[in-house]
Amino acid sequence: MATANTIPVTEFDRVINAYYKDLSLNFTPNPVTGSITTLKDAAAVKGALLNLLRTPIGTKPFDPAYGTTLDTFLFKPRDAETENEINDEINRCIEKFETRVKVVSITTDMSSDNSIEITINYLVDIAGNKGDVQVLTYVATAK
Repeated sequence: MATANTIPVTEFDRVINAYYKDLSLNFTPNPVTGSITTLKDAAAVKGALLNLLRTPIGTKPFDPAYGTTLDTFLFKPRDAETENEINDEINRCIEKFETRVKVVSITTDMSSDNSIEITINYLVDIAGNKGDVQVLTYVATAK
């Protein structure tokens, strides 16, 4: 009877090898290998979070619920109610589509006439370790 050799994954292995990996969407080639640069761990999650915020609902093939309605807030009144709606929309999307992220706080700045600046402070769950608070600033602008 043959037995399979299993190699236990240690914490050291998780530090050396990235827990989360993703492609860099600016497609910058690696200067040494020439292959597309990869994002790892917190940077990969930040990229996925940015993609989520930038994607309008209904535009992702085979997953029409993916994305946000942030673009619809650009032409709404610039008041506290709209800021609360934006925060609710961001929380809804992150809870549904980006479960690796735990939101600490969201700040919305609607002082400019044609843009909304959103700052999200969040924690990334990497192998059960929340790590440091990460900061993401996203600016939605009218096209």
